[in-house]
Amino acid sequence: MPTTPPQWPDDPAQPHATSEPARRGVPACNILLHWRAVLRSCTFVVVALLVLERPAAAYLDPGTGSMLLQVLLGGVAAVGVIAKLYWRRVTAAISGRLQRAKR
Repeated sequence: MPTTPPQWPDDPAQPHATSEPARRGVPACNILLHWRAVLRSCTFVVVALLVLERPAAAYLDPGTGSMLLQVLLGGVAAVGVIAKLYWRRVTAAISGRLQRAKR
């Protein structure tokens, strides 16, 4: 008598019909497993940094603060430029979704 493997609710071969990723052809459980692996890796790195901490004999001169400020301001400027470049796309997508929701 042939036996079939058990059908678990999170079986990647059987995506749930109600999940959004399944409608796009991506099993929902694969996405969850991916994010669990990322979270597990990040947790491992944070714990390793906390456990393997050693005292450092380091000196930060006053120029370091101005360098960090410059990096921060450059990042803000970069985000502003990217927002300016993609502003029309974002507003068109939002207005299109709002018009579809009204219908």
